[in-house]
Amino acid sequence: MEPEAKFKAREMPDYKHFEPAKTSKPRVTFAEFDLKTEARATRRQTTLPEPQAEFKAREMPDFKAKTSLASSCSSKRLTQQEPFEFATDRRMASRDAPRATEEPRVTFKAREMPDLSNKRTPKKTPAKAATKAQEPKLHSEVRSRSRAEFDR
Repeated sequence: MEPEAKFKAREMPDYKHFEPAKTSKPRVTFAEFDLKTEARATRRQTTLPEPQAEFKAREMPDFKAKTSLASSCSSKRLTQQEPFEFATDRRMASRDAPRATEEPRVTFKAREMPDLSNKRTPKKTPAKAATKAQEPKLHSEVRSRSRAEFDR
């Protein structure tokens, strides 16, 4: 029978417990975040201006009775049309007046019509001779023949 091997663990090292260093600064405390929305809402309600007197418009005129409108329109003088002319029209007329009296300097002259009476036929290229099939010359066959001659 084999002797049993005993397991022996190493001793536990002596760790010193962590102790935080004491500081003179005050500790951080929790405070709920405040957006001041309620304070702003109450301030806004207290500073609202008092309602002003209501707006009152004039009564709608009676358009069915034409007498009131006709009398107010008849007292006004009607506008008269005055003839007008654009400055650009005057400039263009003064520019075109000398040109209308002159004869045109350049006369149009068309090219002559080509003579299509003789029908030209395109030159035909001579036909090439038909390609003749040849046996391929393989290097392996050439080498085998030369080797056969060498062996003799």
